[in-house]
Amino acid sequence: ANPAPTASAVIRDETGRILLARRANDPGAGLWDLLGGFMNEGEEPLEALRRELREETGLEVEPGDYLGGLPERYGEDGIWTVNFYWAGRLGPGEPQPADDVAELAWFPAGALPPRDQFAFTNTVELLRKVPLFSDLDNRELGHIAQSMKRREFSPGQEIAREGETGGDSHGPAN
Repeated sequence: ANPAPTASAVIRDETGRILLARRANDPGAGLWDLLGGFMNEGEEPLEALRRELREETGLEVEPGDYLGGLPERYGEDGIWTVNFYWAGRLGPGEPQPADDVAELAWFPAGALPPRDQFAFTNTVELLRKVPLFSDLDNRELGHIAQSMKRREFSPGQEIAREGETGGDSHGPAN
């Protein structure tokens, strides 16, 4: 079967914090995820991204650079997805959780939740690159995607920042 496409964003504010969504529904209810979701039939990826973020936050999003795509199974026995990611910034206003989001929270790039508190490994894989570059503008995040294309990742594999080896890393040290 063909994978279902999704569109998601790494939303950052002017201080570099990253906006995460606590999922209201399974798979991964109660766990953190990036904002975004499934594309509708015939929908363009950026159109889907804007729609999903409007549904989940009540705000418009300004997409930035494309960060890459990663495959993932949607839940332990779920369908396969291919997840496309962009950098982005929210429009004016305060985001409010809606649709399938139970909570929204801003996290400093160097203080993200531990990897076992994320619903999907592809989110962790994408975010493991972002904290190293918290002082960069969203447009510059596109360069991060280049190194992701060469890295293989399998579920259950230890997540460590680039340059670290093994250990029980739950994200970057402050």
